[in-house]
Amino acid sequence: VIEFRQGNAASLAPVKIPGLVMHGYITLKYGFTKDSSFRAWVADCVNERRGAINRQDMIIELIDIIPGAPQTVPTASAGTDMIWTFKNAWVSKYTGPDLNSMTSEVAMESVEIAYEEIVIANVSAGGAGAGA
Repeated sequence: VIEFRQGNAASLAPVKIPGLVMHGYITLKYGFTKDSSFRAWVADCVNERRGAINRQDMIIELIDIIPGAPQTVPTASAGTDMIWTFKNAWVSKYTGPDLNSMTSEVAMESVEIAYEEIVIANVSAGGAGAGA
């Protein structure tokens, strides 16, 4: 939001206009992943001898899982609740697990992902929050 007030304005309140869109970061925590391509992408992004940043479009899907119901592999058109697409994403920070042999904790890794644009699918233009 950009606030400004014209010198000859009758009101003492500033006018508010839209400015640049600012995005935060995505933080993912995981202990195990079957897909080695994600781990390879993380390693490529945080490698100290990397060349150009390996930017990729990243999709996160929120899936409604009902306990006891037969589960199938979801697709974007088959009941996925929400889909977020992050354009030109790359791993900006990696935190490795605390390796302590005196505890029996799961080795959790954490990655922080920067991105340039977000596209939210499965949201109607006139849905909740529109115009608010």
